[in-house]
Amino acid sequence: RGVLEQVVWTDGTVRGGVSMKWMVLLDEILENDNGNYITLTKVKEIGQRVGMLSSEELEEALALFHSRGIIIRLTSSDTLRCIIITNPQWLIDKLSTVIRDIDLHQFDLEEISRAGLLADYQDIATKSIASRDILEFLWEHDKVDFLVDVMRHTLLLCDWVHTGEESFLIPSLLKHTPEPISESVVSEEALTCECRFAFTESFLPSGFFQSLLCLCVAHSSSQRTSFGSWGDQGVSEPVLFRNYGKIELESGLIIHLYQNVEEDDVSVVIEDITRASRSLSIIQSMLRKLNCEIMGEALCWETYVKDVESGLFVSYEEARLESLTPWFSAVDRQKKTITRSDLDLLSLSLSPENK
Repeated sequence: RGVLEQVVWTDGTVRGGVSMKWMVLLDEILENDNGNYITLTKVKEIGQRVGMLSSEELEEALALFHSRGIIIRLTSSDTLRCIIITNPQWLIDKLSTVIRDIDLHQFDLEEISRAGLLADYQDIATKSIASRDILEFLWEHDKVDFLVDVMRHTLLLCDWVHTGEESFLIPSLLKHTPEPISESVVSEEALTCECRFAFTESFLPSGFFQSLLCLCVAHSSSQRTSFGSWGDQGVSEPVLFRNYGKIELESGLIIHLYQNVEEDDVSVVIEDITRASRSLSIIQSMLRKLNCEIMGEALCWETYVKDVESGLFVSYEEARLESLTPWFSAVDRQKKTITRSDLDLLSLSLSPENK
């Protein structure tokens, strides 16, 4: 409450706009929580008790408390809206039980064995795939749906549909490729259709590439919704490492992504040259989404595509103006790089209701 009172007196944007019942609401929230969080249902009851009769006023008050760091109020999904965090350290501790350096901070294998989850542990330790059961165990069955949704919407995990049971990819746990990428996983044939995203004017933040992989896997997984089952029209299971991924984004659309840390760039190789334009559009949409929603638009990059005839990279703008095949056609000159429908498609891919 002391923080809020100081804000009222020092911040011109809220001065005069905080009533006494907002102060009482905050006191009641902090007194009635369980030490870590409180449910929205409970907050609504408190709001009615202190005379806050409209949901709009309640949401406005919670938004203010969140903006000043007094609580954590997330609204990206119904699951997130239902829980208000009053102790941020609780959230950090819960997430760090999953996102960790397993070599340095090892799991308690005896407890895991007693819970019958050794196979699940092997999956998370070697494949970065976490079953619902092991997350329930690590989080002590405490607000698991909420925590999964927090990680999903911050791209710390995505749904993994290749195990036959509810599982999740934790991209931060991925290992590096055992060999140099150019010698092991990217075929010479595929190198004739490649684009690069150079972050030389800024930098490529730690974890950014893994978030990109997360978006790609989410988009790939969404294809199951379209086709109903994998079958002949489904997509293959991705091959993933910390610095590389082979992902079938859509049926027959296989891409290789790899990160060059020294050069601060991301390269994308498309196996089917006829799908180059579609692949480029999807990856550009994903980069824009990451920059807007995760990085606060702090990143900038240059896009280059390979001329399949000369083997040289040219800038995106130059390739678009020249309608360079297979990346562009004459029609593409009038199109924007990122479309609203592309970003809507990515949002749907991340929604658990569409899995």
